[in-house]
Amino acid sequence: MSSDVRIAVSLDVAESFAPLLEADVRYGYERGLLRSEAVVAYCLGRLERGEKLSEAAESLALLLSDQLEDVDALIRGLDSPADQESRRLWIALCLDRARRLPEPGLAIENVYEFFDYDERLLPFVGWIHPGMASEADRLERLAVHLRSEKIWGHLRAKGRLE
Repeated sequence: MSSDVRIAVSLDVAESFAPLLEADVRYGYERGLLRSEAVVAYCLGRLERGEKLSEAAESLALLLSDQLEDVDALIRGLDSPADQESRRLWIALCLDRARRLPEPGLAIENVYEFFDYDERLLPFVGWIHPGMASEADRLERLAVHLRSEKIWGHLRAKGRLE
């Protein structure tokens, strides 16, 4: 992933799109998409809801604000994002955020670069197909795609959490 492009998504925004799994939180944190505070808040929220936590997630939930440097060491104990599902979810989260910004076309190009020019993003990048679709058409296509990804994210979490 490119180090020049800075993208971040708040925990609230991420969780409003689709439920996050431990592997998603780890994926997001390790790539700079989630801050230390968000990781702790995610784990603390699960603890407060009475969910069963891994030892690492429980340790993260109990960190104090002056112990956030410990997130780096503890995050490795969360589920590993070995498959492409966490990446897929984060691409959708970043695209959803990008389309709401004042210059969505540029923001979407940044997401495309951040995720190493993932081919699945090609239909939404304006300069790839100049003249073939207006920005409004690309954004409408993206909105339809994101509705599908949001449904997938909810079904994926439900299947894994039950």
